[in-house]
Amino acid sequence: MASHLHNFMHECNLKEWSWNPQTKRSFKRNWHNTSNATKRAGEFSMTSEKEEESANLNSTISTPQKDKAQKEKERFLARVKQAEELAHQSPTGYKLRVILWALVGYLYMFIVPVCLIAILALVILLAAKFSIAVVVGLKPVVATLAVAFGCYIKALWVRFEPPSGNELNRKDYPQLFAVIDKMSQQTGVSVDHVLLQRDFNASVVQYPKFGLFGFYENYLNIGLSLMLALTEKEFQSVIAHELGHLANHHSKRSAWIYSMRIRWAQIMIALHAQSSVLLVLMMRFLDWYQPRFLTLTQVIARQQEREADTLAIAIAGADAHARSFLAITARGTIMSNNAMESIYRSYPVETKPPGDVYNKFAEQISRAISEKAILVEAIETLLTEEPQPFDTHPSSAERIRSSALVTALDDLPVQQKAERLVEIFALDEAIENSAAATLFGANYQKALNTASQEWQREVAEAWAMRAEMMQQSMTRQNELNKKVTAGTELNLEERIEYANIIETLEGIEKALSYFEAILKDHPEEPLSAFIVGAHRLLTNRDEAGIPLLEIAANAGRDYCRACEILLHYFTKKEEMQKAAQYEKLLIAYYEELYQSSQEKSVIQPVEELVTHTANQEEIEELVASIKHFEEIRALYILEKNGEIQEDQRVFLLLIRMQKDPGLIPDENRQIKAQKLCNEVAAVVKCPGRFYVRVISNKDDSFLLSATRLGNALIYSKK
Repeated sequence: MASHLHNFMHECNLKEWSWNPQTKRSFKRNWHNTSNATKRAGEFSMTSEKEEESANLNSTISTPQKDKAQKEKERFLARVKQAEELAHQSPTGYKLRVILWALVGYLYMFIVPVCLIAILALVILLAAKFSIAVVVGLKPVVATLAVAFGCYIKALWVRFEPPSGNELNRKDYPQLFAVIDKMSQQTGVSVDHVLLQRDFNASVVQYPKFGLFGFYENYLNIGLSLMLALTEKEFQSVIAHELGHLANHHSKRSAWIYSMRIRWAQIMIALHAQSSVLLVLMMRFLDWYQPRFLTLTQVIARQQEREADTLAIAIAGADAHARSFLAITARGTIMSNNAMESIYRSYPVETKPPGDVYNKFAEQISRAISEKAILVEAIETLLTEEPQPFDTHPSSAERIRSSALVTALDDLPVQQKAERLVEIFALDEAIENSAAATLFGANYQKALNTASQEWQREVAEAWAMRAEMMQQSMTRQNELNKKVTAGTELNLEERIEYANIIETLEGIEKALSYFEAILKDHPEEPLSAFIVGAHRLLTNRDEAGIPLLEIAANAGRDYCRACEILLHYFTKKEEMQKAAQYEKLLIAYYEELYQSSQEKSVIQPVEELVTHTANQEEIEELVASIKHFEEIRALYILEKNGEIQEDQRVFLLLIRMQKDPGLIPDENRQIKAQKLCNEVAAVVKCPGRFYVRVISNKDDSFLLSATRLGNALIYSKK
């Protein structure tokens, strides 16, 4: 938590469709050639790997850490239930309790630094009575506390930024504004700005134009990706829901809760960066206070969603409301299974991103869904979804029950209910006219072009890296082809490499035959067994994939994903003995991964950073790759201390900018620092895994660690 603001991190990821996390590949196939690009992806967040490993644990696994988390979850749910009962039985009493808890948070937030300053002043006064030397000796302590106090006060200021996006006007989009105007009249609210974003989402924001003095402007943010996936009627239900938030003044009522959370986060960041003694006091208080305050405010968030749903149902109808959730789930199945990679592969290998990617996305997401079994399973998952402790929204399973078409199927088993919902709502049929095509009218193509151009700018560097990787794959493919043409048989490693290249260039469907051929000659080869087995079971719903997945699952911790698939499969089939077998194996693998992640996944200022082990040639190559950056004043390299192999070394690259961004930078400095970090991460040639961090100021704790090591400074601009 404490390092996220200052670690201006970067992730080279072309898959921006955040609504569908399944597009992210969960298993690395290119094990034979870990390029800089694959090393960078996902490794710039201090805790990304550890968190991802933890998140992948199946909910049925029982470990000491899991048991502790489960108990915390149960306590949280119990508090939420108590808060919901209080809110239902005594709304006034509930609101009073929320206000009192908020006051406790604000009082502690302000009283602690005031008391600290008072104590500090008293110490100085007492010291002054005895000796000037004592006062001089206290100068470093006073200076450190003063800096921490200054950062603390600055962190209390929460600035609300207006939403970003392309503002739409009535002249260009009359059909869209006609719908918005009609709903505005029905809800009794006005919309001041309509912003088009690329997200698979829609939202409203009440922005205080004059800060503390108010004068709220209403922003309606609509996501192009969402509009491409819904019909006009379904999209109207979404808009009605968002306007329902405005009608009930949810943004204004929730702003102070948001401010409270942001202030606490900023305070902890500032204190952590200074290793301040205040950090201990704040952490102890937050450990006690935050879960209790969060449970109370969770109830508010869920109540607001239900209120907005009620208004949406009244305006758009219960069936359209339910269908919007079902349609979003259905369209999500299209964009999974590497669908975006197939779109990218449809373009020739070139260094510039394509300019019509949203046209192809629109075609893809609106097509008929032929994968009926996958669609039914997705709806089945929605129906069995359970609310999680930190969810601010009710579950989709609850929200679709507004429709009588849904509740009429309650007596059916879950799978049959899912099948009937697919039929009743025609979820597998193509979208003839999307909400975007209907409501944007003559400017539909303009909206697609604008989105594509924005996407082009954002992914330009990552796309160039992708093009370079594809070109390298093609070159290597030609080398292997020449070897075969010359009559030389490929060895096992080369055959696996060739199959991986085909999958990279042409897709998994084309590569399957190569992996199957490898399995024919080498039945125990784990990578091929995993790829073929997973495709047969998950894509084709063919149980012939089970034995192959079992081969992979027993091949070591690199194949945790195979264990997860088997555990889920056997649990669903109620074959509990087999499920327990893979549960036990998965626990063992994750314990190994956890130990490994403890060694190399997290870098904290307090841990020991050591002199780097990079040789002179590696350092020269690294420096040469970043010398062209004018913003870099100096570059330091440290290494994480740990018992790891040479090819698993973890480095920390510290960038000193020409002008330090500061402990809590303003928006412009933060953007510049983040941009520099991204650019460096995209091109730097580091001899191992690495983290990139921008130094905040001269008192940055990482910089202090670097200055203690003789060879940490590897580049300094004269």
